[in-house]
Amino acid sequence: DLGESEDPIWDVVPRPGGGIAYRRGDSIRFRTTRSAEQVLALAPGRTGTQYWSANGASLLYLNIPAAPGERNTLREYVLKTGQDKAVAKTSQFVQFAPNADASVFAGASGSLASPFILILVRSVRREMTLCEHGVRDARNLAIAFTPNSQRILFQSDRHGKPAIYSIAVERFVAETES
Repeated sequence: DLGESEDPIWDVVPRPGGGIAYRRGDSIRFRTTRSAEQVLALAPGRTGTQYWSANGASLLYLNIPAAPGERNTLREYVLKTGQDKAVAKTSQFVQFAPNADASVFAGASGSLASPFILILVRSVRREMTLCEHGVRDARNLAIAFTPNSQRILFQSDRHGKPAIYSIAVERFVAETES
């Protein structure tokens, strides 16, 4: 037992090297078996999907600003220093997943006019559209890279029932160790 709470706890994300990040109330928390719960000082707004970097040094997350019209941003929180910085603004990602080395991100747009699966290249902060996802509510869409970063998998109900789709991205994304 790592702890109890009167508040619901969900979105548990194990950290490589030990510890866990999780949602409790309106915040993201971190703890290890040897440390007390710590509230992570993330950017203002709502926090979407989150992933640990491969080495566990930082938490990558989607920041959804409270102000209407502002763009959603991929951000990185460095656990050791508490530094939080923007990685890149997005075209309204509502879900995302990093590849193995977090050099490329796959994202699902929440726009009804542009319901796309995109990739965002971290080094140049540019997006490229891959296909339409066609899901009814993109907040419920699951997306992931394969371990070698050569394909993106996502689920959609675009044809009336749940299905998993695969997109080859080897022309755009360098292969990573699997």
